[in-house]
Amino acid sequence: MLISGFAVVGALTANYSFQQVSEALQSITRHQLPAALSAGDLARSAERIVAIAPRLLNARNEAEQASVHQQLEIETTRLNSLLASLRDTLNRHDFETLSPAVTTLRENLNKLDSIVGTILQLASNKNELIRQFDEDYISFERILAPRLLAAQARLQQLQNAAEKKQAINIAELVEATRSVQPLQQLQLEVRALRDSLLEVASEIQLNNLALLSFPVERSKSRINALLEELPGDLQSALSPQIILIFRYLTEPLSIIAGRTRELSAIKKGHHLSEENKVLSQRLTQAVDELSASTFAAINAANQEVAKVQREGQIIVLVVVFLALLSSVLIIWLYVDRRIVSRLKSLSDNMEAIAGGNLQKQIS
Repeated sequence: MLISGFAVVGALTANYSFQQVSEALQSITRHQLPAALSAGDLARSAERIVAIAPRLLNARNEAEQASVHQQLEIETTRLNSLLASLRDTLNRHDFETLSPAVTTLRENLNKLDSIVGTILQLASNKNELIRQFDEDYISFERILAPRLLAAQARLQQLQNAAEKKQAINIAELVEATRSVQPLQQLQLEVRALRDSLLEVASEIQLNNLALLSFPVERSKSRINALLEELPGDLQSALSPQIILIFRYLTEPLSIIAGRTRELSAIKKGHHLSEENKVLSQRLTQAVDELSASTFAAINAANQEVAKVQREGQIIVLVVVFLALLSSVLIIWLYVDRRIVSRLKSLSDNMEAIAGGNLQKQIS
């Protein structure tokens, strides 16, 4: 019974060791490693999204926007799926560390897509305004150029006649001189206004628009002043075209205001892209910390298993030693002292009887 008891103790110890090893392996293979791998996939998916997002901001038309948006949709769907799979494998603290960053990243992507749509619309509006402005500018040149050429030709004719000492109308000479110079300056100022507006339309720094608006306002003031210097017929002919050109300086057709809105939207888009990079870095850092804690837990489980194995081995060795000791004691105490001694006594008595000593008894 004693030896059987030791055998039972050894078997229970081995079974406990195997059970601990099995539980550790299940914890590692079913929970910790899958969670760490899924979290790593989550971080890589976020990094791919952050890498694709700038292409969305640089889209030049709706077709490019749709193409990049489709790629982001695929990655975002994968990101959501990975996050959902982590809900049941991560503890609450780790999940709540990852979830807000992923949620904010998705929200920023939706905002960025909306902003890109706004930017493309604003750019389209700006290009249309520039086209309309150029049409009005060309119309202005078509009206001004013939009159300027006629005034210059008339002034040259009067000047030639004066040089030849021919009789000329002094009032007509003064009127011709009074017309040519303002017309020339008006042409230059309107051209300068156009150049300034085109510069505004191509400016890429939002802070520079305030500086670029000063030449525009200066040209506007000079154009108004030059119109006042023109004779009545020229004023009547050119004023309607100047009014059309000035439409692009004020809302709702202001080129400056439109470019300001466009650059503001672009700036906001860049801000969201930078925020997405920060979120991706935070997500990667959280995943790294999760992986580190997972491997630490795996190492702790391995150490616990090794400890159980060592303790089990010690217990088994002790049980074996005690079983052997019990066997020796049983042999010595029972077999040797009871059975062997009696057999020896029986043998001695039989030999004595055989020798003629009938006093000996066989018992």
